Amino acid sequence: MNSTQETRACVIRYRPGHCMNPHADGCRRLSVLVAGSFDESHGQRADAVRPGSVGIKGDGFVHQNRFGPDGATVVSVVLSSRTARAFAPAETDLSAGRWNHGGMSSIQGLRLAAALLRDDNDVAEDSLRGTLFRLGDPGARTRAANEPRAATRSTPAFLPAVLRELEAPSDPSCINEIAHRLGRHPVALGRTFRRHVGCTMTEYRQRCRIHRVALALMTGDADLTDIALDYGFSDLSHMVRTFRRFLDVPPGAFRTTFRELPGRLDSFKTEWALSF
Repeated sequence: MNSTQETRACVIRYRPGHCMNPHADGCRRLSVLVAGSFDESHGQRADAVRPGSVGIKGDGFVHQNRFGPDGATVVSVVLSSRTARAFAPAETDLSAGRWNHGGMSSIQGLRLAAALLRDDNDVAEDSLRGTLFRLGDPGARTRAANEPRAATRSTPAFLPAVLRELEAPSDPSCINEIAHRLGRHPVALGRTFRRHVGCTMTEYRQRCRIHRVALALMTGDADLTDIALDYGFSDLSHMVRTFRRFLDVPPGAFRTTFRELPGRLDSFKTEWALSF
């Protein structure tokens, strides 16, 4: 059926080392890589797409792909015209193509993929709106995954250092320590951070941790308690509560969803209609 008439989900597996010459998909597609890797190029632009990367491209966007040694598994949504108009921010250019590789775009994309695979339409619909909103953020099209939402001349020079501190995967400093090293009052620093990044420093740190946890669950076999402690949570229950708040599913079920995926696929491509 023509993609302008129906919104549908699909899971596509690409074989290791496969190369695709320049082509257009012929549909509006939002994609989340859940396993493997590939490189995608468009003109002079190139993206190294890895698990958790989320991208969108229009029906005429010409690109080429080279898949990695383990192939790739992609969960995607083909957007009907009606869904695109209803869900995407008005300023979003769905004719273009872009990938985001971290931050809330990736978290929302992984939440969407997990919900689709669990047949949870309510969470999938909400996640689709959230992912398109993040991808439609004008700042998100040009910034790195965890940079401020708006890079302007008024952006404080110390902000990148704060971001690096909050993104540290191990031995993170407390917020008061960060403020002290920068010679800033913690309250003033927090206000400045929220104004430029759009969330509190604590929330930002949690986003980074949850993103790393999600990738660890998808790609490894570590014990959940070990993951919780390795990624800065006080204990397993702390990680579970935070993970569910961002992804609407416990970490164990999230891991199982993606581990069971190969057995659910009938062929290299499995496709089904969505009710929104």
